[in-house]
Amino acid sequence: KWAEELEPKLRSSDQGRWLRRLEVDHDNVRAALEWSRARGDILEEFRLVVALSRFWDTHGHLREGRVRLEAALSRTNNDLPFRLQGQALCHAAWMARIEDDTAAARTHYGRALDIFREHGARIDIADALNQLGMVAAEEGDFQTARALYEEALALCEDVGGSARLGAVLNNLGALSLRLGDFDAARRYLEQSAAWCESNGDEQLHGLVLHDLSAADLRQARYPEAQAHGTRSLRLLYGCGAVVNIPAALDQMALVSRAQNRWERATLLLGAAEGVRDAAGVPLPRDIALDRADAAAEAKRALGSDAFAAAFAEGQRMSLDESIAYACGPMHVS
Repeated sequence: KWAEELEPKLRSSDQGRWLRRLEVDHDNVRAALEWSRARGDILEEFRLVVALSRFWDTHGHLREGRVRLEAALSRTNNDLPFRLQGQALCHAAWMARIEDDTAAARTHYGRALDIFREHGARIDIADALNQLGMVAAEEGDFQTARALYEEALALCEDVGGSARLGAVLNNLGALSLRLGDFDAARRYLEQSAAWCESNGDEQLHGLVLHDLSAADLRQARYPEAQAHGTRSLRLLYGCGAVVNIPAALDQMALVSRAQNRWERATLLLGAAEGVRDAAGVPLPRDIALDRADAAAEAKRALGSDAFAAAFAEGQRMSLDESIAYACGPMHVS
């Protein structure tokens, strides 16, 4: 019950404090899960894994979260509430997608979508469609991704006041950016940022600002790219979204690369890899090529030895040190 009461707070403007609170109590939570499983209480196990999924996939416990969700799903039965089953499938799919297992992600989202359609749960349908769009985009099927996003957007707008609207707008913006339509990208991303401001979703706001920084960079608007990237990192760090920080550090490295600030770019690439390794977050394929290109250019500019030294220095940075280096000291209450 405590975890269920806590779950909405993990989506609030005070998300970071509650994520840190859960980190302190993580061993107790693990014990509660093992107790539920030992008793064969599948309903209690599902309630716990769904309530804790936001913590696992955000605060650096991605692998553990996915394993626990998959274990629960292997014991599912039709007596469970439909929304609980669908939510567990969506959370497992999200974690699979982050781990670049798009086949598993597509399967889980497809099952969830079938469940939600069967029960006419329109906002849950929109969420599953949006997430399936992300899988399609990561597989390079941009036409399918756009169709799924637009169907999700229509549902969100029809329902009104949807908690999914900001994410759908962000995804449409990110897709437009990948397709080189900068005007559409900015329009969607600015709408998403305004939604985040109104609804207090700091994690999503950080992701939107990351995409705006990428759009700035593509258009050689370097001061804006730096400003958006810095604000993105501050928000993601402040709300405890550890899983998103490596990509945000990579983005700051790409901004430095564009300005020929080679040592800084190299340190940030190293810092991103260090945080990514510590949090167990795989390198997303959509940024892997840019990272590799930036590293190769920095190595040519600095020389192999200086590059290796700077990269290693970045890798040794703690999370706090990485943030402080990337955007200056900050204090989080």
